[in-house]
Amino acid sequence: MPSPLTPFETQILGLAARGHSPRDIAHQLGVEERVVRNAIARIRRLLSARDLHHAVQIHQTSQEQS
Repeated sequence: MPSPLTPFETQILGLAARGHSPRDIAHQLGVEERVVRNAIARIRRLLSARDLHHAVQIHQTSQEQS
């Protein structure tokens, strides 16, 4: 099953998985922090995750199964 996430959202999850804060992620991607925070909120909704850490776990598990 393909990921419901956009490449941008997948990139954000990858950086979050490596321990980067939303502020750090925004700086690295050259966008405003609110853009990253909005993307994180969308990711959490799409994956039905409690928080960002849970979203990372869900995404990693789904990638291992595909």
